[in-house]
Amino acid sequence: MKIRMALFFGLLLAAWLALFWGYRHNPVLIDERWHAPQVQRFSQGDFSLDPELSMTPGYHALAGAVVFVVGDDSLAMIRLVTLLGSFAGVVFFYRIVGQLWPQERWVRTAQFAFFPLFFPFLFLAYSDVWGVVFLLGAVDAALRKKAGWCALALAVAVVIRPPAILWGWLLWVMVAGDLREAKRGWPWLRQVLRQTWPLLLVAAGFWAFVVWNGGVAIGPRDKMPVSCYPTNVWFFLGLVAIFFPVQCGRAVGVIWARGRRTVWQVLGGVVGLWLIFGATFHLAHIFNRINMDYMIHNIVLYQVATQPWARLVALAILPLGLSGWLFTPLAQERLRWMGLVAVVSVLVIPHIDPRYYLPAFALFLAFREPLSRRVEWTMTVLYAIGAAVLTSSSFRLLYFP
Repeated sequence: MKIRMALFFGLLLAAWLALFWGYRHNPVLIDERWHAPQVQRFSQGDFSLDPELSMTPGYHALAGAVVFVVGDDSLAMIRLVTLLGSFAGVVFFYRIVGQLWPQERWVRTAQFAFFPLFFPFLFLAYSDVWGVVFLLGAVDAALRKKAGWCALALAVAVVIRPPAILWGWLLWVMVAGDLREAKRGWPWLRQVLRQTWPLLLVAAGFWAFVVWNGGVAIGPRDKMPVSCYPTNVWFFLGLVAIFFPVQCGRAVGVIWARGRRTVWQVLGGVVGLWLIFGATFHLAHIFNRINMDYMIHNIVLYQVATQPWARLVALAILPLGLSGWLFTPLAQERLRWMGLVAVVSVLVIPHIDPRYYLPAFALFLAFREPLSRRVEWTMTVLYAIGAAVLTSSSFRLLYFP
C-alpha cells in the first residue's frame, strides 16, 4: 500500500513539474508583478509592504522564509516553492476523501490535482492555492475532531486569504457535531464550547484585528471594499454548470422525480432567479473591465453584459449550476453548510475572478457523492486536458483564466 501511494503521489508531482518546467523562466504574469517582489523583500529582511497589496502578507512571509533558507530569490525559485507548497494540498485532499469515500480516494485526488481552475496558479507567485492548502488541512483536522490543529490551519489560511474566515462556520459545525442536540440546552453548549474553543478563538482574533485595523484590507481598501456583489455568485454558478455538468444533470433529474407540484415550484423559482439576475448583473470592478483580449473570465463577463446571445446562454446554465450546487448529495448532512458558506464567501468580493472559487470547488470535489467509474475517469481525463491547455495558453500569453 505504501509503495502504491508513493508511486501515485510521485506521478502526480512529476506531472506538475513537467508542466511547470517549460515555463519556469517566463516573465511575470498579471499579479506576480506585486506578489513576487514582496516575497523577495521578505527573503532579504525588508519587511516593508507594497502599498498596492491589500491582503495580509501570509503567503509572502511563508514563501519568503523558504526562499531565504534556499538562498535563491529568483522568480523561478519562488514559482517552484509555490508549486511544492501547493502539492501539500493534494496530500490533505487525499486524507479527506480517504475518510469520506475511501474507495474513491485515488480517482478523486487525481481530479483535484488536475482541476483546471488550479492552473496556472499552482506555479505562479499567487496566494490563492496556498490558502486552499491550509483550508484543506483544517477540514482534514475537523473530520478527525482535532480542534486545535483545525484552528491553527484555519488561522494560517486566514492570514493568507482573509475571506477564509467564513469557512470557520463549516469547520465549527464539523467539530461540534449534530446541531440538533442543541435542544439539550446548557450541557450540550458547555460540551461544544469545550470542543470548539480554539476555532472560536480564531474568530475572535480575526474580528479584533478588523476592529483594530478599521477593516480587513491592509492596503488600498477602495480596490476590495466588502459589500454585496451578486454578479460574483452568478459567475460562480455558471462555472459549477461547466465543471460539474453530470452533477447538475442528476440534480435536475432529482427535482423532476419529486413530482409535478415540485416542478412547478421550481419553475417559479427559475423565473425568479432570472429576474434577480437581470436586475443585479453588473461589472462593478475596474479589474473586470480590462484585459478584454487576454483574461478569459473578463471576456465572458463582457459578452454576457453586452450581447443578447451570451445573456441567453447565461440564463440557460444558471439554473443548472444552482441545481447542481444545492441538490448534489454529499458525504454527510452537516457538510451541506458548504453550499451557503461558498455563496457568502464570493458574494462579499467585488472583483469577479474564478480563483476566488477554488476553496468551494476543492471541497465540493471532496464531499460530493461518487459517480460511475467510467464517468469519474472521464472527468479526470478532461480535467487534465483542461489543465494543460490553460497552463500553455497562460504562459504563451494567449489567454489567462
